[in-house]
Amino acid sequence: MGKRVMSKMALIVLLAMLVTAVPTRLLAGPDDAGSEQVKQQVLEVENHLNQAMLHADVATLDQIYTDNLAYMNAGGEVMSKAEVLAKFKSGEIKLMTLGRGDIRLTLFGDAVILNGISTAALEYKGHVSYGPRRFTNVYVKVDGAWRLASHNVSVMAKK
Repeated sequence: MGKRVMSKMALIVLLAMLVTAVPTRLLAGPDDAGSEQVKQQVLEVENHLNQAMLHADVATLDQIYTDNLAYMNAGGEVMSKAEVLAKFKSGEIKLMTLGRGDIRLTLFGDAVILNGISTAALEYKGHVSYGPRRFTNVYVKVDGAWRLASHNVSVMAKK
């Protein structure tokens, strides 16, 4: 019985040592100044993305999208980077107006999740649809630059 108690106490001491050895940086949240800087960088890329979509600037979209982009539209269609770029280039996707609001950013190391509401007027396959839509963009840092890895849109219920 004495060995069992000693083993438990040794385990408790070991766990306490491990917990106190964890750097306080990991236990605390991200640096406020650093996280604000990252948010501003991602918002700048998001603004470039919005302008590129409005003007069907395929070259800029190509730079912003990751090669393995997962793009889900409001109809549930999943498209690759090549498919999205081809649809913008051909005019099959045409963004006529774009408004964004309720923007929220969440940082996860070298990834940022950006959520918001889009009030875009969009023509797709000859059909025009209007917002509002909820969207989520996932940005990741690739070779020092923030790039869009995933885009997902859901139509909001009318009130």
